[in-house]
Amino acid sequence: MASLTGENLLNSIIVTTGVEINALIFNTLSAKLQQMIYNGTYSKLAAAIAMSGFSTVINDATAISELSSAVETNAALIEAGSEDTNNDTADLLTAAQGKGATISGIDYDTLVPLDSYIVSALYEGDSWLNFQDATDPVTYSFNETLPPEYTWPDTRDWQPLTSPVRDVVEEIMSIADGIILPDIEKISSSGEIRFNRVETDAGTSAYAYYPGSGIGGDIFLGLDIGTDTVSDNIESYGAGRSDIVHELGHALGLTHSFEGASILPASQDNSANTVMSYTDFRLWVPQFSGTRTESGSEVAVSFDSVTPDHFMLYDIAALQAIYGPDTNYQTSDNTYIFGDVPFYTTIWDAGGDDLLDFSGTEYYNVIDLTPGTHSNINFRDIDTQIADQQAVYQDQFGNSYYDGWVADVITGESSDIYTGENALAIAWGTIIEKVTGGPAGNLITDNAVDNYLTGGAADDLFYLGAGGFDTVVGGGGYDLVVLEEYTRDQVELGSYEDSVLLAGDDFAVQMLGVAGVQFADQLYTLV
Repeated sequence: MASLTGENLLNSIIVTTGVEINALIFNTLSAKLQQMIYNGTYSKLAAAIAMSGFSTVINDATAISELSSAVETNAALIEAGSEDTNNDTADLLTAAQGKGATISGIDYDTLVPLDSYIVSALYEGDSWLNFQDATDPVTYSFNETLPPEYTWPDTRDWQPLTSPVRDVVEEIMSIADGIILPDIEKISSSGEIRFNRVETDAGTSAYAYYPGSGIGGDIFLGLDIGTDTVSDNIESYGAGRSDIVHELGHALGLTHSFEGASILPASQDNSANTVMSYTDFRLWVPQFSGTRTESGSEVAVSFDSVTPDHFMLYDIAALQAIYGPDTNYQTSDNTYIFGDVPFYTTIWDAGGDDLLDFSGTEYYNVIDLTPGTHSNINFRDIDTQIADQQAVYQDQFGNSYYDGWVADVITGESSDIYTGENALAIAWGTIIEKVTGGPAGNLITDNAVDNYLTGGAADDLFYLGAGGFDTVVGGGGYDLVVLEEYTRDQVELGSYEDSVLLAGDDFAVQMLGVAGVQFADQLYTLV
């Protein structure tokens, strides 16, 4: 909490008791309180003032002696009541601890059912469960030679996968194995899902078949599936990797999100929700360059793309509704670290005491721990990106000549420019317990269990009330706990050691370094 002074203590007393005083009285009393603070006896004075019953306007200096008299009168009563006060604090701590909640493993109550609109838009009945039991593994292999049963177009310039592409495929398959109940196992040959490389039509990077016998489940990657044509490497968040995940979705039974009897609403049909969509979500990352020349300067811009690295929120929901969730994936205490590299990803975690660490981010974060939600990470809106790049050129060239050009470039692609919006999703069924915020400010929303939430150096907002006994550590800046569904009189609130405890009907929080609580009806200042 902030350092204690006579002034901020008196302000707290005024809020608590409703006492109204003029500037002269305020200055005199705050000086008295400051002296008490130095002497280590301020708590008695604070209690005496609170007990003195001064809820009417104090508008002249003579009231000081009257108030002081009341303090002296109540001194003995304060001493006698100290044990009761300690009991009250103990009762509040017990009440807060009684709100504690944990979920060991998967939060099954939040998993998406098979009959939901999300699953209906991504699944029409094709799965490996039509051919085997849920406990049987789904196998995959890399074809080393052209299978004799393949016919055109699956034979066009057929090739086995190169080593770099195989490495990416194996990583993707390992992640998919952790999502669904059946194991996904690599075998030497004749897997149910077989990977190949072929020439594809223009505009088609890859294709696959739905689960079935023979060619069913087989995946065909285009010859140029690698985003780096020199090394054949596939970038972590590049289009090639996302294409492989998309085709694996088909091989496991997922359909396109925009075709068939049921489709996703247009507002949800995008790659931040599902890799089975053809609508990319804010994929362009502008890369500006500039050089001085003999005649002045030259500038240029190119665009990198950022796409999902594996199955996203809706995909995981659908696959788990079909096959069941893997209960053994990421069950230890995991830390997920995020920095300033653009990304789109979804966290599926089946247990443990887990931490999201955003200390490496540079810009604002909006973090939601609720299962089935997105978060905005390292968020830079369009105006900020324009201003940042204009500042770079101004510093580099000593003028604002390129300000207009920068604004035109970014504004022209504004609907598709990467901002960090919806960059991170928490899968349904996943419980994250801890967050460490970034240095530029954070808005953090809790979930139904005990959370340990730490802010950063700037101003932070902590939206609480979902459940559990949370701990909030504000860090620097002006930090507030926000309780949108509660008024001040609906909670108990009191000090405990160097923190403040607050308990509601079905949640509680211990606050350190927090300036106040924003209730539905008022802002309650703590320091």
